[in-house]
Amino acid sequence: MIDLVSNDVQRMEQAARQFFRLLVAIFDVCVAVPLLWYFIGWQALMGIIFLFLLVPFGGFLSYLSGKLRLKTAVISDRRINLMTEIVAGIREVKTHAWEWVFKDKIKETRRLVEKDCVVAAGLITNVKF
Repeated sequence: MIDLVSNDVQRMEQAARQFFRLLVAIFDVCVAVPLLWYFIGWQALMGIIFLFLLVPFGGFLSYLSGKLRLKTAVISDRRINLMTEIVAGIREVKTHAWEWVFKDKIKETRRLVEKDCVVAAGLITNVKF
């Protein structure tokens, strides 16, 4: 339970940092655009337009990342609940020799995480940065 709360707090800290990075980025754009216009001229407009067109693309990638994170959270919750169930009933598991059954269930949930989420998250991260 403490790990889940710790993850939530960490996400809130990251959101605060990202908010301030957004404010700094807006300030940077407000300073850089007039400077580029002054030093390069109207040709800088093409670069500026390109940079502004990247904003919706980044938003779309963030949306995909959020959906993927939600999917990963659901699968991870399933695995955590299974592990909690095993720990709570370890005597019954050992008594009835069900170790292999639960081992297979845990392997299946981990395989789902790897198959569905890890590969897609890697692709999104590589495109994003």
